[in-house]
Amino acid sequence: MMTRFSSRLMALTLPALLPLAAMADDASALRISDPVIYATPPMAKAAGGYMLVENTGETDDTLVNVTSEDVPMVQLHRSMNVDGVMKMEHQDAIHIPAGESVVFKRGDYHVMFIKLDSPMTEGDDITVTLEFENAGAVPVTFTVIPRPE
Repeated sequence: MMTRFSSRLMALTLPALLPLAAMADDASALRISDPVIYATPPMAKAAGGYMLVENTGETDDTLVNVTSEDVPMVQLHRSMNVDGVMKMEHQDAIHIPAGESVVFKRGDYHVMFIKLDSPMTEGDDITVTLEFENAGAVPVTFTVIPRPE
């Protein structure tokens, strides 16, 4: 009697648990490498954050938001050359295809730190949360490094 009950209970609960296992797999499929911010001049009100986002899984994912308690405003942006003029646009989301990487770099996708109260100084660490459609919240620490010359 107990064996039948256990089997039925397992048959009913196992399908409900499978999506949780898939979500855990989604988060582990994302690799965030080299998150950096270039040091800013004393009066700068904004800075860009750069990194590599690698999706090693078999499911596409989408970066849908970025937040930080260390900076008043954080957004996803993309810089692009339009008819010889560099333009920057806010991005609602950034697609990360399965098995591929997206490079956040100068002149392309980046995390924009806005309304800075103080300069980003070499050695500072800025903690952000990257929110992915499938993987959920992924905490990342950006380190401020010297600005390239």
